[in-house]
Amino acid sequence: MKNFISIFTLLFISVSGFTQDTLTVMSYNILNYPGTSSTRYNDLKVIIQHTKPDIFICSELQDAAGADLLLNNSFNAAPINYYARANFVDGDDTDNMLYYNTNKVSLASQNQITTALRDISHYHLYTCEGADTVWYDIFSMHLKASSGSTNANDRLAECVQLTNYIATLPTNTNIMVGGDFNFYSVLPGIEPAWNQLTVTCSQALKDPINMAGEWHANSFYKNIHTQSTRSAVNPGCCGGSTGGMDDRFDFLLINQNLRDGLAGAEYMPGTYKAVGQDGNHYNISLVESPSNASVPAAVNTALFNMSDHLPVLMKIYTCDVTIGLEENSEEGHLTVAFGSENNLLVTADYLKEENITAEIITLNGSVVLTQNFESKIGHNQFTIPLPIMEKGMYVIRLSSKTGVLTQKFVK
Repeated sequence: MKNFISIFTLLFISVSGFTQDTLTVMSYNILNYPGTSSTRYNDLKVIIQHTKPDIFICSELQDAAGADLLLNNSFNAAPINYYARANFVDGDDTDNMLYYNTNKVSLASQNQITTALRDISHYHLYTCEGADTVWYDIFSMHLKASSGSTNANDRLAECVQLTNYIATLPTNTNIMVGGDFNFYSVLPGIEPAWNQLTVTCSQALKDPINMAGEWHANSFYKNIHTQSTRSAVNPGCCGGSTGGMDDRFDFLLINQNLRDGLAGAEYMPGTYKAVGQDGNHYNISLVESPSNASVPAAVNTALFNMSDHLPVLMKIYTCDVTIGLEENSEEGHLTVAFGSENNLLVTADYLKEENITAEIITLNGSVVLTQNFESKIGHNQFTIPLPIMEKGMYVIRLSSKTGVLTQKFVK
């Protein structure tokens, strides 16, 4: 009890600070879903619960029924209920989709860019609603597959359509272009579309990890290859490629605003990765020896089952938030204290039942813990077991559809 009182008293020292929200963005080719195995939503559920994306774009979706299967079973798996999806648009061949965390992100509009092949989908989203609203223009695309100059020129034509569209956007937005690009190289003679996106485009797109090169069948890039998770020995289901991990087909490219933090959001250096890529499965499947230590075993199996591609993921800073202890304490909305050294007691008042996401955040914006709760009407108390954390000051943030409560505490 002595520990409880002494730390609780520290919470009411008048200090104020500044932190940043974070968004996790993911792009994934989900292999002709639902195809011949609609129950792959169980595999995507494992992947989503591991990565916790706030913005998720995908390609190779076949129909609206498949979009709903994923929303209801992979994303909004109880007790989570805060994901929504964009409208399904049935274009040529397979299609794209956006799923998003409604506690953090809102979808303002969407549009289709038609090409001679598959549509490119544009999603106009925002965060931090109000005076400091931050806007995002996110594109999901699946370019023409296969090597050779004819296919490369088809990819170029698709990218010309995209860059013509981007030229109509305002210059103060944050652009992300994700999907299965089917690029083998950056050499103009092999893949002219790369130059179209990264040089010719009016808002030239950047590779967050600056790893442009000859990706195909090149072990130098084995740490960033995204296809294929399967091999002839382990072919998996649903008609996926069985070539082993030897191509970087999947990307999230960003404009300069997002790279340099010029329009209210900024790429978090070091966060871009191909989920499940450990660098030890060049030209073999994910489930072959050696074991993949980059993700839990269940996630590795789910990645193999779900698709012949790996998802790519990155985090961005957004929504500068000024936090003062007195701001929330005076209103009595949120208080925090330690019941023991490694258990945080959180009390908060809510006007209705809703899903609450609790996050523990460092003052530089890193999220060290995320946990979900269901609130009741009125006074709520949650117990949050803390991971091993260095001593210092942290922020707890409780997010729901109706608002966000923040409070600092000292560990």
